[in-house]
Amino acid sequence: MSRYYGPHVPLRRSTRAHKKFMVQTPEGRWVHFGQRPYEDWHEHHDPVRRARFRERNARWRRAPKWSPAHLAYWVLW
Repeated sequence: MSRYYGPHVPLRRSTRAHKKFMVQTPEGRWVHFGQRPYEDWHEHHDPVRRARFRERNARWRRAPKWSPAHLAYWVLW
């Protein structure tokens, strides 16, 4: 994550019950992302599932940098 968002961007477990992680934006706002009960690339390491997810959600690549969709695409998958 530090390569894209910078080395000083805190990544923490989310304080929301249904989310996995949260990051703090440069403005100080916390963004929660990742649906907790679902597996992501870091849990299953299945390249076929990763490719399908990235194809299905390709529009998330261009989402605003600090949006939950963008964070899920680049951090979780």
